[in-house]
Amino acid sequence: MAGGFIYTIILPTIQSFLGPDLGTYSLFSIAGHYKILFFLLDIMTGAAFIWTGFWLNKKDKSSNYKWFYAGVALAVLNSVLLLSSFANRPIGASSAYPYIADLFTGTTQNNYFAKIQEPGQWEVLLLTGAFI
Repeated sequence: MAGGFIYTIILPTIQSFLGPDLGTYSLFSIAGHYKILFFLLDIMTGAAFIWTGFWLNKKDKSSNYKWFYAGVALAVLNSVLLLSSFANRPIGASSAYPYIADLFTGTTQNNYFAKIQEPGQWEVLLLTGAFI
């Protein structure tokens, strides 16, 4: 949270170095905003993780596949929660820290807090749920 607070304080000074995006890079922006390329990269990444899981399970000579069922359930849950038609918000947690730090320190009267207020609230709930 201290890092989030410091970022809020120094943002006006470093904003010109960050550019107009303020560092909003993602797999989708790296894919050039081409949905097909994004989904192909996403599927390839998921397949690599699944293959690694099966390889590790085989290496351990385990017949327990609870990890696989939990992974499928989490993937379905994330897909439903993050569909833009349903929630219209990306998954993330980084804005929660400056959001909470600004609330605790009373430094909410700045442009950055105004920008992160809505995602910050969502991310605090996400992190609380993850902790629970």
